[in-house]
Amino acid sequence: MPYTEYEKFLIKHYHTEYGWGSRKILAEWGEGKKWSRGGIQKIIEKLNETGSLDRRPGSGRPVSVCNQKNIDAVESMVFSQEDPTTGEREFHEPPSRMAQRLGISRRSVMRIIYSELELIKYHRVKAQALNFTDNQKRIVRAKRMLRNFPKKSVLKQTFFSDEKIFTVEGMFNPQNDVFYAKEKKKCDVPEERVCHSQSAFPKCVMVSAAVSMLGRTSLYIIEPGVRVDSDYYCNSLLSEMIPEMNELSGGTYTFQQDGARAHTSKYSLKYFKDTLPSTANLLQPEDWPPHSPDLNPMDYGVWSLLARHTFKVKIRDIDHLYERLGQAWAEMEQEAVDRIILAFPKRLKACIEAEGKRFEYKLKKKSAK
Repeated sequence: MPYTEYEKFLIKHYHTEYGWGSRKILAEWGEGKKWSRGGIQKIIEKLNETGSLDRRPGSGRPVSVCNQKNIDAVESMVFSQEDPTTGEREFHEPPSRMAQRLGISRRSVMRIIYSELELIKYHRVKAQALNFTDNQKRIVRAKRMLRNFPKKSVLKQTFFSDEKIFTVEGMFNPQNDVFYAKEKKKCDVPEERVCHSQSAFPKCVMVSAAVSMLGRTSLYIIEPGVRVDSDYYCNSLLSEMIPEMNELSGGTYTFQQDGARAHTSKYSLKYFKDTLPSTANLLQPEDWPPHSPDLNPMDYGVWSLLARHTFKVKIRDIDHLYERLGQAWAEMEQEAVDRIILAFPKRLKACIEAEGKRFEYKLKKKSAK
């Protein structure tokens, strides 16, 4: 049985200071402990021989698996998954495959990765594909947006809008979707608990809305099969959304939309000019950063908040989804929406600091601290 450092200290102390042997030490201090006279005697013999209880360099079982050859091989296989010049992923070789190629256990591969190489595993995140031109536009327009929102009062009077598709099968994140069972083997767990069944083409619904710190509009359901072109966007959505925004704000507000073609067409821009109150302002297409769901409060916060409320219960069918979306939209607290909107200037700054590149995973890490 291995002895703790404190137990070794006791044995050393009473042997060197009082001359006690293994029998005396075991009788005085061994009660209630899993000590043996032979184990104590080995410690005393090592102490008499070397004058110390420290481990000698090179002692112990020789390293057979975590040797330099295997460490170098694992390091090569781990980093061959990345192009060192671009950081782009080439292929993925799991630890089990590395172990098979090297003829060692998967556990040994993991020990080399974490203990010997001291590497840390990160999960890849989904992000918008951006090129150099997109990055530059995001920087310029994010700076322009910061100038447009110098005060909280301006942000408070801004309506952010977007469309979103929800399916009857709800959200599924395999990384977080776990369950616990008493069965010792996964094959013994009932199938309905193990499998998250998904249809090839689940029924879905598209919704549209606008939110602000003054309040939010109704949640508009877009009929299945309808193509959201400029005509539908203006005459079926904006025709109801604009009066609601006028009522919530008193007619003084700023309206934001992303760069979708139906939003920025000549027909839609003319509709805004003819319909918005003179005291209302429309963010022009050249003002909003391109490819920027990470800057729209609807995308980075409101829709996920709505989804959490909606999918608290299992959705039975498309009619039940309509019902749950309406209930969840009404249940959402305005205070939570306000917090999401107040993060908007911070995200603009993060976009600028990241030189227009993807920043959301960095922002989360920074805020977690």
